[in-house]
Amino acid sequence: MMSAAYSLLELILSMAILFILIGAATFSPSTIVLEYRLDHYVQGLITSLRLARSKALHQVETVSLCPSKDGIVCTKEQYELGWILFHDYQLPRGQREPAKEALIWRQSALASGYSLRANGNATDAVSFYASGRNSAGVGASFYLCFSDNVRQAQVLSLNSRGRLRLLERDPQGIPRKSNKKPITNCLLE
Repeated sequence: MMSAAYSLLELILSMAILFILIGAATFSPSTIVLEYRLDHYVQGLITSLRLARSKALHQVETVSLCPSKDGIVCTKEQYELGWILFHDYQLPRGQREPAKEALIWRQSALASGYSLRANGNATDAVSFYASGRNSAGVGASFYLCFSDNVRQAQVLSLNSRGRLRLLERDPQGIPRKSNKKPITNCLLE
């Protein structure tokens, strides 16, 4: 007569198969790609802003970063279309004259669906002076998102001294502004 009970080995194998199926059903490669790109883009912006401040301090001159669609001159576009970093010798600050101001760095446009917006005095450009301070005055923030999804947003804060930090997140995973309130959208409109 056969027993209706299961052996320990059969139970362990059944549980292992169940966990593998659950893991395969919830795993999304597109989420990993999305998070990788967000991290890659925010690190690129951090690198550009730190390079601008470092060049300004060490070369005792003004260095500016501005949105640029063509990688040559500043435009009144959004940062997701690309940006440039350049020695800013001419007034007004944040407006590059290619014949007179050397280009330091050019960042191409972000992938489709990603937005990178700045608020405060950094919407058109941010300039770093020889003191390390910047033209954003009291500070500015850069919002990096995919499809206006605030839960996956990265918000980079730039203070008046040129220091950068990523904003903390609330318990739901949404970045908090300096007033501790969560951001409500990524497009700053």
